[in-house]
Parts: sequence; structure tokens; C-alpha cells
Amino acid sequence: APRCFDDSDMTYGTTLVRRLISDISAREELKNEMNLFYVACTRAMCRLHIMAQEARPFDRGGTSSASSYSELFDISAFSPEIMPPLQEFGREEKQKLISRPDENVKTAIEERFMREYAFANSVNLPVKSSASALMRMAEDEAYYRPRELFTGEEETGAERGIAYHRFLELCDFSVKDIAGITAELKEFLDSGRISRGQFDILDANHIKKILCSPVFEGLAEGVVYREREFLCRLPANEILPDVVAEDGVLVQGAIDLLADLGGAVKIIDYKYSHKSDEQLIKTYRPQLDLYKKAVAVITGAAPEQISCTIVNIFARRQIDL
Repeated sequence: APRCFDDSDMTYGTTLVRRLISDISAREELKNEMNLFYVACTRAMCRLHIMAQEARPFDRGGTSSASSYSELFDISAFSPEIMPPLQEFGREEKQKLISRPDENVKTAIEERFMREYAFANSVNLPVKSSASALMRMAEDEAYYRPRELFTGEEETGAERGIAYHRFLELCDFSVKDIAGITAELKEFLDSGRISRGQFDILDANHIKKILCSPVFEGLAEGVVYREREFLCRLPANEILPDVVAEDGVLVQGAIDLLADLGGAVKIIDYKYSHKSDEQLIKTYRPQLDLYKKAVAVITGAAPEQISCTIVNIFARRQIDL
């Protein structure tokens, strides 16, 4: 039931339908209040006391505009009693302490009824989080974070990183020669698994140097999972900063490459960055530590069997953590 708008003089007013809706709403609200008042009154077992700020003459026709429960019935028929006004607070006499409480009893009562909640640290824990969200929680405030003006990681860098990341999702790690890599690139383009823009970015010589990193050796001997998503429960005090609670938090994420080689497990994370090895380790160690904990829980592998490596696509370097 919208208002009526007059575009000529830029005014608005009510309509018959709007007044009707308002009247229907008021009647419905009155009906609900009457039902509530009836339920409240009929629960009394011995006596019923109804308090009101003032006793007004009952107007049967005015119940539709009643602003209190006392206007819904004839209060004069129930022998109203006028209560005297309360004394001012300043005139109240101070209570005198006749005797001191028993200290043992007082201590026992406080320990029983004023005990601090033993699991207060668990109240505000997230039920579920992601690896990226936990990384953001561990970062410093943006205001205090150092700003790098000339990192070189602009939009083109991001596009290159995505293109090489996509190739590593699809490629055969045993193919390391230029001819084989070029054939793979052509096959990925023809099948639509990479776009023409990504094909133009990717360089076979650059890819060869990446694939010749020692971390990619021996992958054919095990089971390789690419873009491996996981969901597991980890103790909060192991993954959240400044948390002592041991409650489990569901953590989800995706590992770029996970290789199960029987007696060893490799976690490989791709980055396209101009940062130094030390900067990359400092930035991404918390993320890879989290991946390592998740893999240990899911696979049952011992922590010493799990290795983490960052492959910097830009620098064609392998960084072992």
C-alpha cells in the first residue's frame, strides 16, 4: 500500500488502500494483545493483581486505540486500590550491619555462584575458517605494515603467475625437454584447457628451468594430487594467534601440489613473486605450517615425513622450508 505521489507539485499523501491496511494492522495488533492479556490473566491461581499508572474511565469504543492493558477492561469493577507514592530515595534509612558474615560461608558461596567460566577462551572461537583467513589474522595491522612501492608485482605479474600456475596443474612432470613442453602447450591450447592469452605468456624455456628443480624429481613413483582441497579439524591454539583454547576448529584450504611417495609426503606451493627467499619464507611459513598440520591429520603421516617447498615461478627457484 504505497503512498500517492504527485509529481507536479512534488508532494505525497495517503490513499484509501493505505488507510485500510493501517486499520487492518491496528485491529490485528489489538487482537494479538487481547490474546496475550487473556493468557496472562487466566494463569492466576489465587489472586490476580493488575497494576496501572492511572485508572481511566472505561470507553468500550476506545479499545482500538488503547495504549495500556488497563484500557482494555472496566478497571473500576475490580475495586481498584490507589497506592501511595513511593518515598524519595534520599530519605531511605541506611541498613545497619548487625553482624559480619561467616568468612568460610561467604567464600563457599562465592566459589559456588561467582565462579569464572572455565571455558571463556572457547566462546569466541570460529567454528570454521580457511587457510587464507587465518593468514590474514596473523598479519600486522595494515596501517603499520611496510609499503613496498616498487615490488614489480603488477597486473601483468599476476596474469603470468596464473598462466604458469595453470600449466603446472596440467603438465606431465616427467616431460622436461623443450619439444615435449611445446607439444603440451599446443595440446592444452587446442583442448581449451588454457586460453590464447595464457599460451602467449607461457615460455617453454622458462617452464623447463622450473620443472628441472629437484623438488619435481621422482613424482612419477608416487601419487600426485593437484589443487588438493582439504577440510579437517585442528586445535585452535595451534593455528590461531594468542589463543590458548584447545577446541577443534574446522579448517579448509587447497594445496597446489601434494605428492605421496610412500615413505614421504611433499607439499609444493607455487608463488610468482619478486621477493627474496627470506621474505617468502617469512610471509608463507604460517600457511605451509598449517598445510603440514592438516596433511599429518588427514594422511596419518609423521611430521618428519612431510616436507614443504615453495617454488618461485618468477625466479625459477625452489625454497625448502
